[in-house]
Amino acid sequence: MPALNDHIAWQLRVERLLWVVGDTKAAVAGWEKVNLIETMPAQDLVADLRYRGDPVKAKLRWTVARVGDTIVDFVEPREGNNAFSAFHKSHKDGVMALVHRVDDMAALEREIERHQGPWRARASGLPHTRGGRRIALRAV
Repeated sequence: MPALNDHIAWQLRVERLLWVVGDTKAAVAGWEKVNLIETMPAQDLVADLRYRGDPVKAKLRWTVARVGDTIVDFVEPREGNNAFSAFHKSHKDGVMALVHRVDDMAALEREIERHQGPWRARASGLPHTRGGRRIALRAV
């Protein structure tokens, strides 16, 4: 079991949140009331995605924001059967994913090894814009 300090240090390195919401304008407005957010204009997108192994089209409204040092992607599912709409149907508004940054491949391998409980770490293998690697946690 990882030490509590290791767990806390890992959580403090959240680089990005993927927050699924029913209304991006309302979500951003709530953060703007407390003056804690900078946003880019919302974009309406039609995305070609995969969901449960099948190709799908998803209509989304996407707003990128910064809350402190963390980037937040507010995603509003508008049409289609996809991971975003399924998440929102089951959980309503909420954080669907956390993106953490690690310093190098050795650190990535340590994090993958450390997550042996109900959550498993899975490396996406995509280079991060700041030289690290992305890691995804998924329930198994």
